[in-house]
Amino acid sequence: MALVFYGLLIAIIWFTPIAFAGIKVNSFKSDLAYAITNSGGVYYIVAITFAVALIFAFRSSLKRHLIIKFLKQFGILFLMLAFFALLNEFVIKDLAKLARPSHRYVYKHAVHEIDLEQFYELNVSQRQVALKKMIDSSAFLKQNVDHKVLAHWIEEAGYSFPSGHTFNAFLLATVLAFSIKRSRKIYLQKYYFIPFIWATAIGISRVAIGAHTPLDVTFGAAMGILFAGLLLYFETSRNVILHRKHE
Repeated sequence: MALVFYGLLIAIIWFTPIAFAGIKVNSFKSDLAYAITNSGGVYYIVAITFAVALIFAFRSSLKRHLIIKFLKQFGILFLMLAFFALLNEFVIKDLAKLARPSHRYVYKHAVHEIDLEQFYELNVSQRQVALKKMIDSSAFLKQNVDHKVLAHWIEEAGYSFPSGHTFNAFLLATVLAFSIKRSRKIYLQKYYFIPFIWATAIGISRVAIGAHTPLDVTFGAAMGILFAGLLLYFETSRNVILHRKHE
């Protein structure tokens, strides 16, 4: 099922005019894309991880020490996501050094004092200041791009490749779908695809608001599925993630 939704994601982001489709002022598409993309941000991902850990703890046949089970599960998932976030931000992205499409868009429609290459030589805080200055000086951007999207562009001042939001979403979706599919409650098993709907929507939204290119999202989703698949494939790591030991 993960590969089915991955194929759907690729078809949409590569073969439909979705890029920058969610940035216009006073647009339902912009509001929807922004809301969806935010659900893949740090705070929401932590909240979703919290919920997933609760589900894993309560699905156990052993009801003793649920708090300990929850804390272990939350810690495992949180550490996995935090590890990739740091690896992605400070190693992978810095090696690839690909500019965000949002930054290219700002440079296209605003007056700038330095070129894009010099822009990326600044530290993140300095880039945020530079982006805000360019956006504030551009009547076109303020009149045509949703203010929430512009604020998001300023906040995300790092490199583009790969998409961390999409990685997180597909990693969590794969783990959660696996757990639902293996649930002891038969009526829940048929809903295992739902997490992938959310993850796919995250990937689409990242392209729609101009935060990432299709290439960024394609690799982010693939890495999330691959990483989750490897962890679930091996019995030892699978038991640790799903907390099945001694059950």
